[in-house]
Amino acid sequence: MVLASSLGVLFVSVISIIGGSALLFLRQKSKLRDSDPLNALLGVAIGSLLATSFLDLIPEALHEAEQFLIPADRLFQVVLFGFLSFFLLERCVLWFHHHHDTHGMHPTALLLTLGDSIHNALDGVAIGAAFAVGLPTGIATTLAVTLHEIPQEMGDFAILLGLGVSSFKTILFNIVSAAAAFAGLALFFVFAGRLAITIPYVLAFTAGMFLYIGGSDLLPTLHRKMSPSQSFQQVFYLLLGVISMTMLRGILE
Repeated sequence: MVLASSLGVLFVSVISIIGGSALLFLRQKSKLRDSDPLNALLGVAIGSLLATSFLDLIPEALHEAEQFLIPADRLFQVVLFGFLSFFLLERCVLWFHHHHDTHGMHPTALLLTLGDSIHNALDGVAIGAAFAVGLPTGIATTLAVTLHEIPQEMGDFAILLGLGVSSFKTILFNIVSAAAAFAGLALFFVFAGRLAITIPYVLAFTAGMFLYIGGSDLLPTLHRKMSPSQSFQQVFYLLLGVISMTMLRGILE
């Protein structure tokens, strides 16, 4: 479990930084439209996050909760708590950005890095908990995290560069925030080994986190352009993400 989850976190960190850098570079050089690779990736990421939440994490949380006699309604309260926690985290980052942007790039850049670090640390906890209940759930969660981290990293790169941060510092900030995932994973191993009862709660919290990122954070970005062909592509890629994660789950079981 330790090795598999560590490799999962490493995979997410490396792929998200490389993918985010590559997509941002290509978009700057060739002026790619929003509906091209990023739009496709966002659609697949949204479908993957929603499918992983409803078809994997929540059922696994309920299953794990049975041995500890944890009532289902309590887990759904944790799902809601995870959803609202990420809403509040995003509000805090946006509030700070709007109120301190005129003071230079450093406060905003540092807060963005801090917010991403907290997010990535929770991703590390989520991956650890997912692998703790089984390889299929661990792999599905790792892939879902990876798919949403790539466009997020691209956005982070764009914001930092727009604030005047150098390319070197931009990459450095994102490496630092990515490393927080290992801290979250280590924290999970320290406490989960002693408190196995925390695993259902972590899975439920992760489901709420994924639901917010997929349904409230990423999904609205697909509504910016609504031509018939773009709408069809959006639906196609979203369903592709759902179907892919469902098929992956069936193969791994």
